[in-house]
Amino acid sequence: MTDTKKVGNIPLIKQSQFSSLDLHLPDNSVSYDIVALRKDTEKRLIDTSKKSTTLQASFTLFSSFVGTGLLSVPYSFRLVGLGPSILCMIFIGFLTYHCLSLVLAVAGEQPANERPTLELLTHKLLGNAALYIVQISISLLQIGICTVILMFSTNFLNYALCNFGIESLCDNIPFRVVVVLIVTLPLTMVTNPHWFYITSSFSTCCVMLGLVTQLAFNFNTLQEQPLTSENVMSRLLEFKYSNLPQFFGVAIYTFEGIGTLFSVRSAMETPSDLPNILKYQMILIVFLYIGFPSICFLTFQDHVPEIMIFTLPITPFYLWVQIFLVMSSLCGYSLQLFPTLKILENSHFLRNLIFDEKGNTKNKLLRFGGRVIIIFAMLGIVFSGLSFNLWISFIGSFVSTFIGFVLPVLLYQKQFGASISRRKKIMNRIALSIGVTIGIIGVGQTLGVMLGIIHARQ
Repeated sequence: MTDTKKVGNIPLIKQSQFSSLDLHLPDNSVSYDIVALRKDTEKRLIDTSKKSTTLQASFTLFSSFVGTGLLSVPYSFRLVGLGPSILCMIFIGFLTYHCLSLVLAVAGEQPANERPTLELLTHKLLGNAALYIVQISISLLQIGICTVILMFSTNFLNYALCNFGIESLCDNIPFRVVVVLIVTLPLTMVTNPHWFYITSSFSTCCVMLGLVTQLAFNFNTLQEQPLTSENVMSRLLEFKYSNLPQFFGVAIYTFEGIGTLFSVRSAMETPSDLPNILKYQMILIVFLYIGFPSICFLTFQDHVPEIMIFTLPITPFYLWVQIFLVMSSLCGYSLQLFPTLKILENSHFLRNLIFDEKGNTKNKLLRFGGRVIIIFAMLGIVFSGLSFNLWISFIGSFVSTFIGFVLPVLLYQKQFGASISRRKKIMNRIALSIGVTIGIIGVGQTLGVMLGIIHARQ
């Protein structure tokens, strides 16, 4: 006599059968956070909701990688120098791909009918303490990314209003808050990650339009003010090593993708296609992260601003391009915030207040009201006056290094153990060492610069 019920023709696994998922926890010691993970897994095992095709998943994943961070990379090239920046970008891109491949390999070893989240894998392989650290890290990382998006959007809006002489709205913080809320609030209410492919497709098109426009303007500027081979060579050899930790923070941030990787994977019709998608996208993204900043830096050199699109002329055409870029970043906001919302709403404190026993929302006011509170908290950081580039570097150094480099290695080591090849062990140790070193040095330098700015203001 099996302990199984059916929903239609699909077997519904009860809690007593979760031993097959290797979640061996005593019933009297299971926290509500772990119960939430179990229920989330059960829901995915019988999930018949709309899934993303390989093409749709590609757009969503590309959108999660290519965002507002790219617009700050040229400024980081200026801080360090062209040649070292190119080499560092290639190195960070390779390490990022290596670590993402590790965590996808671990996910691929799980039962075929299971679509685990990063939190579930962490709990299963590393235990409760690691789970809580990862949940906090993912939440901080994704909130940091969303803050960057809001920072970029509000800065641009103020830039446009002031340059077009609309004095009543120039430096008007309440107006910018209202505009951001009008765009972000509806997107924040999305609960199925499949539908992010719509906003991600629009976002990808807008990003490509903005990049092509910026590059066309750069090439036109270079024709008017041609570069000499001596100038290019001197820029390639220039190395401002004191800014290297801050550069690494920005580079790690721009390549960060693990926070949304599992959201994309869980929404795919065929999750086994994701490793191939990731491989080709990472090649494209590395070329993009080298080519675009290099051309921008060579065009404007010591005059590269923190946000690259601010170099475009103030004309109606370029204004519309900039508006589309802002819209693309805001469209990616909901995708970036989704993992954090999922963690918070399934936490010990909130889950039973928001959901009923079947996982349906019973308190919409609390669920969606909480999302609004998160937006206002991020807006508080946005209008605190922090530097765009410094904030990106801080997020990259403080959280992305652990989630992107350290955690994948630990999961892979635990899953495969003695079967790991010697070459793979060496690569894993390199990634782990670099992650810890860059994180510590980057956080130290960034905090030092931030404190110096605050002290100067006082």
